[in-house]
Amino acid sequence: MPGKVEVYVNVYNGYHLGLHVHNREYSYGGGDPGVFDDPPHEHGNDFWYEVLAGFTKCTHAQVQAIVAEMNRRRDETWHTSYRQLQNGCPSK
Repeated sequence: MPGKVEVYVNVYNGYHLGLHVHNREYSYGGGDPGVFDDPPHEHGNDFWYEVLAGFTKCTHAQVQAIVAEMNRRRDETWHTSYRQLQNGCPSK
């Protein structure tokens, strides 16, 4: 298992956030595949800044497995009731 890996929250144009870990950025898009990843800062939104959120000991493969499990479960749980305008990136 690797040492601690930094985890950042990337903030875009006030309406979009991404979680940046292992040189990938994870976001929720509301459709398929649900949670997806891109290279950091390449969402097509205006990048504003990033904040160090903490650290993880998860490997890249473990993070990918967590995301895959979230997407597998999305139809069973939160995907059917999630409303981006009410619950989405920083709406609260």
